Amino acid sequence: MSQINRRAKRDFKEVQRNYQESKDKSIFLRNLNPLYDRFVARIRGPRQTPYQSGKFILRIVLDADYPASPPEVRFLTHVWHPNIHPCKGYICLDILAERWTPELSLRTMLLSIQALMSAPEPDDPLSLPVGLQCKNQPEEFRATAQFWTYIYARGRFTVYEYQQKLATFVSLGVQQDLALTLLANCHWNLEEAIDTHATVTLINSIPVQDLEQ
Repeated sequence: MSQINRRAKRDFKEVQRNYQESKDKSIFLRNLNPLYDRFVARIRGPRQTPYQSGKFILRIVLDADYPASPPEVRFLTHVWHPNIHPCKGYICLDILAERWTPELSLRTMLLSIQALMSAPEPDDPLSLPVGLQCKNQPEEFRATAQFWTYIYARGRFTVYEYQQKLATFVSLGVQQDLALTLLANCHWNLEEAIDTHATVTLINSIPVQDLEQ
């Protein structure tokens, strides 16, 4: 029979205690399982970043041998960041892999993710297009990240130009998530995003056997 992970329970209580004592309430953790191996976290976007004022949701899953092995963590909120997959939420962070040690806790892990949001590493991207944009078009990257925060993380700060282009694209019958991803990858060139969508739609309509000929 599975047993309660006592170390995870202590970690959970540590996050709860810090949440109650802190003024900014930047990290919140909810336990989903009596065994303390499934959690949902909410972190606030760091100040003076494009993620400021956003509320980001993450899923945390622990193996039975935690803390010997690192947590499995991914964002449920879409994030425009070179070290976070924009759609699937996977995180490229060394302490979630080879640099994890049992001395780390759920709270220090979540603080490290917040720090990663403050200091992207475009030279080691999980998403190459986002990494290139962060490195070569930093202003566009910040604006895109801010707009994604507005759309997905209930951020307070929009980008009106992007908002108008998204509304136009969606009015053509394109699903919002797809429209937003295409626009971001096409550097907010609406005509290019529309052409890309039309091309992909055409290719997807061709039977597989015809493509193989």
